[in-house]
Amino acid sequence: MRRMIEVVAVVVVLIGLMSSLILLPDTQDFTKYNVLIETLTLTPFGISGTVGSGVVISRDGLIVTAAHVLCDASTVRITLHDGRVFDVNDFYVDDELDIGFIDLSCAVRDYITLSDHRVVEKNCTIVGVGNPGGIKTDITIKGQLCNNQFRRLVLHKTISFLLAIMPVEPGFSGGGVYANDELVGIKIIKIDEFAIMVPSDVCLQALERYSAQ
Repeated sequence: MRRMIEVVAVVVVLIGLMSSLILLPDTQDFTKYNVLIETLTLTPFGISGTVGSGVVISRDGLIVTAAHVLCDASTVRITLHDGRVFDVNDFYVDDELDIGFIDLSCAVRDYITLSDHRVVEKNCTIVGVGNPGGIKTDITIKGQLCNNQFRRLVLHKTISFLLAIMPVEPGFSGGGVYANDELVGIKIIKIDEFAIMVPSDVCLQALERYSAQ
C-alpha cells in the first residue's frame, strides 16, 4: 500500500509539472549531481519534517542547498543519486542569502563545481533538477531566464538574484539550475509564476564565509 501511494504521488507531481513545462529527456544528465534532503525537527508538539533538494559540489561530498530547507532541523537525511544514505546533524546556513551547506566528508564520483562568473544570457533556456514532493525520482524541468532580476539588500550590499519562469513545487527548493553545462544557481523560492535563484557566484561568497568559520 505504501509503495502504491508513493507511485501515485510521483504520477500526480509529474502530471502537474508537464502541464507547466516540458520534461527534457534528451538534456545532459544533471540529475547525477542532485540529492534528496529530508529533515526531522523536534518541537514541543512532536516531530515535523520538510523535504528539499541539493547539489553535490565537491569530490568529498560537500552539498549546497537552500537554508530554509535545513532551518531548525534536528536531523538531516541525505540520499545521493547513487543510492547511498547519510544522516547528519551538523550543517551551515546563511540566512541572509538562504543558502546552506552540508559536508558529508565522503568520496563521490559525480559532482559539479560552482561557477565564479555569470555564464547565462537573459531569456536563455535553463534546466532545473529537484525532488518535488520529496519523491525519490530526480525530476528535470526547463525554464526561461527573465530579463529582470530580483534585488535584495544583504549585509549592506545589494545582491542580484536570478529570476526565471519555472515551476518550483515543494521539494524543489535547494535544487540546482543549469545552463551551458554549468551550475548557475540554486532555487530558493517561488513568487507567483517566477522562481528566485541564488546565482552560483553569490553561493561562492556564502561558501567562503562557511570555510572561514
